[in-house]
Amino acid sequence: MKAVRACAEGEASVYPGSPRERSRRDADVERLVRRRTRHLEEALRRSTLLLHEADHRVKNNLQMISAMLLIQRASAPDAGVQAALQDMVERVDAVGLVHQRLQDATNSDSVDIGDLIREIATNLVTAAGREDIALVLAVESAMIGPDAAAPVALVINETVTNALKHAFPPGRGGALRIDVRRGPGTCEISVRDDGTGMPGGDRPRSGFGTTLIEAMVRQVRATIEWLPALPGTHVRITLPLPDLAPARL
Repeated sequence: MKAVRACAEGEASVYPGSPRERSRRDADVERLVRRRTRHLEEALRRSTLLLHEADHRVKNNLQMISAMLLIQRASAPDAGVQAALQDMVERVDAVGLVHQRLQDATNSDSVDIGDLIREIATNLVTAAGREDIALVLAVESAMIGPDAAAPVALVINETVTNALKHAFPPGRGGALRIDVRRGPGTCEISVRDDGTGMPGGDRPRSGFGTTLIEAMVRQVRATIEWLPALPGTHVRITLPLPDLAPARL
């Protein structure tokens, strides 16, 4: 009877719902969770490595394209062709800068448009080698999504390049001012120079650069205005930012 009672008591100790059985189930669940967590961590590690490898390849490909354009520019006999190839190098570099910022950012879902514009403009003015052109920057911090970052970078590249090429002929210096202001749901970008102004009116002549600007503006659902600055030219871009995170102070 004692043996039977002991057996019965032993069985009762693992009866469903008993503390011992609940402890056993908890241990099984914990092992399953640990195993699943290890699998997820390994999958995340592999995905991160693949993403970094893809980013590295994109960066290398953009650098290779830029290098090929530079080589072709150096071998081009015509000055007009050389200038056109240099313009393409600067466009590729602007896109590459966006990619680099997305790669370096803690949050790759957004780019600070103020910082992006500051770097693009500074690079272009420095590359122009015009010490008689003063770059004035008054940019606020505002975040835009990755899909809008490359088109905006190209628009800024074109407008600043146009100012450097056409507003200030050799021997005539001046100032190039860029403002970025964040408003309710919008970001206003202003590129203004005190140069010679645009011949034949306020709107620039039709060409590849103008076509590219208008295409990129449409792509991000923005508006653009060419305004007289008296003297010079004023380009104002109003960019809608419906999904923008709050600006950093």
